Amino acid sequence: MDNHTLLEDTDQSTAFFHQRLRMQTEFQIEKGLSLITRFDALEKIWGDQQWTGSRSNVADRPHYNKSSALEQENIEFEQAYIRYLSPIGIWQIGYVPHDTIWGTIWGTSERNEALIQWGIPIGKFMVGLKYIKGTEKSKTRFNDPGYTDADKDTWTGVIRYKDEKIETGFKWAWLNKRDTRPSGFKTQAHLLTPYFIWRNGPFKLETELEHLNGKNQDFEKDVPNKDVDLEAWSFYVNAELNQGSFYFGGTAAYSSGDDPKTTSKVEGASDPMFACWGGLDYDPALILWNEDRNVWIGPLYGNGNERTSVRSGVINALIFLGYVGYRPNEKWDIKALWLYAKADERPTLDGKAPSPTNPRFVDDEYGHEIDITASYKITNNLSYMVGAAYLWTGDYFKGTDRNAKVDDIYLLTHKLSLIF
Repeated sequence: MDNHTLLEDTDQSTAFFHQRLRMQTEFQIEKGLSLITRFDALEKIWGDQQWTGSRSNVADRPHYNKSSALEQENIEFEQAYIRYLSPIGIWQIGYVPHDTIWGTIWGTSERNEALIQWGIPIGKFMVGLKYIKGTEKSKTRFNDPGYTDADKDTWTGVIRYKDEKIETGFKWAWLNKRDTRPSGFKTQAHLLTPYFIWRNGPFKLETELEHLNGKNQDFEKDVPNKDVDLEAWSFYVNAELNQGSFYFGGTAAYSSGDDPKTTSKVEGASDPMFACWGGLDYDPALILWNEDRNVWIGPLYGNGNERTSVRSGVINALIFLGYVGYRPNEKWDIKALWLYAKADERPTLDGKAPSPTNPRFVDDEYGHEIDITASYKITNNLSYMVGAAYLWTGDYFKGTDRNAKVDDIYLLTHKLSLIF
């Protein structure tokens, strides 16, 4: 990438290799009972030795030497859970990937959470319940916060219907965030998420809606501050038509932003748990809101502070994109994409109400982006992708300075993937 600051006259180009080894195993204990684990290893940039101390970047480090007793290589276990196919439903308990079987790609983040999940198929229907422990602040041997009732939890219920052409479902979640104590308030909200997918021959239509409603700051009785409401929306619509070796598609997506003028209400929270957003798994393009770009290169920074940056996960945005692809055979997939995006709300730099000394951003346009990618399946398990992207940077990234100069940027990328 030639310049991720998005400002003229800055030299912030970067080029590097990175890799990740991901291993997932399933141990069949007995019929219907499994133990599933997953870990990532050597998830790093080639030549980056920050985590190795003074030793070689792939040396086997001893743990008895305090000066070099770092993590053994960089193996990170992310999942460990049991799956039990019981007579009354399917149970998953432990650190489990969630959001992997629900709805469309919109709003999905395959995060690993400590949870208990139950679901049962009933004909073409499926119903399920889930409890997620987000934050634990009870007194333990390792932590004594000095107060109680300060956890973050989520309770979820779902129902889904699926046949050969139609898939639809409805999800309700109760979000209870009390880990802000002892600040004197809690955050609580209901999240409602219906979705619909229709397949008819070469045509596919999918859509998803999210509505979040509750209290962003619900103050305790002895705190004189006024409560702050929370209401956010998002939607996603994608249509695709396959004609022979070609395919065509278009997407419209929206995530509400917070209006800085309404100080008693939040319409687009920065905490993903309390925002209707695109999720980490939805990558609309190679530059804007791309998870790989955000993880390995970092945010796209504009003029000002964090509020002028774009990371991963679409938030405070209205997006339109169209794409066309060509698959001459089962090995090749060549695709071109155009995207236009603008902010739903123009924020202020400090997030507070606008004033002469605290103006809103001068513009709401993120910009236009064009991507071209080509993927080739070398073997059944090995594939290679190359891509190029160009962003005509919008004036949103000027922040509050109309005289700031933004820079158009490009990105070149390639990826070798081995899946077995």
